[in-house]
Amino acid sequence: MPPVCLSPEQIETLLKIFNEYGEKVLIIKNLIIMATTDYSFGKFEVWVDLWPNFNAVLVKWDWTNTPVSRIKHYYYEFSFSDESFRQLLGSPGLFPLNQSEFVALTEERRVVLETYAVENGYGLFCDDKHYDVFCLTEGTVTNMPAPTDLIVGTLTAEYADLVVQNSEYTEEDSFDSYKEFIKLLINSYPNTCLFNSINQPVAYAVGKEYGGIGMLYVHPKYRGRGCAKAVISILSQKFLSNGITPLIVVDVQSILYSNLSSTLGYKSTQSNINTYTPFPKIKTE
Repeated sequence: MPPVCLSPEQIETLLKIFNEYGEKVLIIKNLIIMATTDYSFGKFEVWVDLWPNFNAVLVKWDWTNTPVSRIKHYYYEFSFSDESFRQLLGSPGLFPLNQSEFVALTEERRVVLETYAVENGYGLFCDDKHYDVFCLTEGTVTNMPAPTDLIVGTLTAEYADLVVQNSEYTEEDSFDSYKEFIKLLINSYPNTCLFNSINQPVAYAVGKEYGGIGMLYVHPKYRGRGCAKAVISILSQKFLSNGITPLIVVDVQSILYSNLSSTLGYKSTQSNINTYTPFPKIKTE
């Protein structure tokens, strides 16, 4: 049977079903909730292999008509088995390998995606880091106030240049393309910024499409004062107040990794995920 693209009513039912699966579906659940509210941009579709007794879910987010030039499609998945994921990947026209990224894919499903890519003349690119997912709930939240000499506010698109300069972006991203991506995040999702007395941003974090907290930055002169913890805490509360479970995807080598659960109330929910970009292999004679 061909896969099913869910209607808005069916998506609402899917979200209720997701409540039964707890933390393992938080990324894709947050993504769907946020994309079907005022936060959304681009063309957003939710596909399942069967309905209502699905075995695999694939979220397809088409960014073709956004200013971000490099990536045209983002994909997120939740499946009960390698085979159900593989069958959904192979559905004609559903997953074009060119100009696509698979976000927050587990190592187990990475093997399935890589096999499918190789069969179609592609390889998979990712960085060499390993990431874990942490979540926060109303019951575990820890409020961390900002330093009293700083003003709590929000970033606007005019600060996109600053965020890009303080971020890591790959060679595939031009400065201008990544700047447009940052603008989309700032304009579309919650963020938090601390300003000094002359209205300069000194610490901030930007919300992401799956309820994530990213782009965390603290100016060197303001480090060691609890600014990072305050920014994460305030932004987390914004997500919680909108019914979103805040998430942080952290490099396991990061100092922040060890501080999340002990001081901010976050707990680990998923291990060893990454984002994968298919690329065409060069044929040799």
